[in-house]
Amino acid sequence: MSIDIMFERTMQMFFGDKAYSIAGTVHDEKERRKWILKLINEIKKHVDNLDVSIDHKKPMFSYLDSFCEEVKNSKNPNWGMIFSLLRLCGTFLGYRGAYSRHPIVFCTPVYSQSKDQRLTEKLFNDDLEMLSDKNAISVRSRLVKQLVDEGLDTFNIGLILNISEYQVKKLKKFNQDQKV
Repeated sequence: MSIDIMFERTMQMFFGDKAYSIAGTVHDEKERRKWILKLINEIKKHVDNLDVSIDHKKPMFSYLDSFCEEVKNSKNPNWGMIFSLLRLCGTFLGYRGAYSRHPIVFCTPVYSQSKDQRLTEKLFNDDLEMLSDKNAISVRSRLVKQLVDEGLDTFNIGLILNISEYQVKKLKKFNQDQKV
């Protein structure tokens, strides 16, 4: 499949008919960048709506932010972009480890951990320490903590942040787990 058609079909996966007949724009640097940044924002919306742990979402946002920076700062795709996307795909699938000969799967929607397992997981997450604390999940988590400290309940926090009470409770639990 030609790169033109691959580009158009990829965009149609997310934008449908809005991306119809854009194959030729893949060679126009400005248009290609515009479409890719639009796609990253669309993926961020989907990641935000995933019903997974905060520890699972946080690296996904960081990898998307990393990919976004690569797209903004580069004329042509490079290995940094490709590796950011591969890491994002791996994170979607639940892979979080690169420390043994076999992949370590920590994050799946049905996987649960004891306190000891969570502490062990933190030992394997040295590379995640380098990730930015300015992604959407980290900022939202800090806002929830601040609003809780101000005495607001989960319902009102949900209204303020335009998220469900369940998501507020997950963010509160994430803040408590970070203190461990």
